[in-house]
Amino acid sequence: MSPIMCKVGCGFFGTEKFDSFCSKCFKARCPEKFQEIASDSASVTPRNKALTRIVNSPGAQEDEPLHDL
Repeated sequence: MSPIMCKVGCGFFGTEKFDSFCSKCFKARCPEKFQEIASDSASVTPRNKALTRIVNSPGAQEDEPLHDL
């Protein structure tokens, strides 16, 4: 699959997830749908997975501060 340019022609790449818009143009045109997509994908980002592993790792203390990765 080759990269596609944003439908608006802003110079950024579009994605199927955002109906061939870049995230900035999609957010400007469909803010409600953008928020829905963003909240759905926020819980499965690699960073969140890494933090979950740290928090749930053996030896993690409840009062131990989380360090940003």
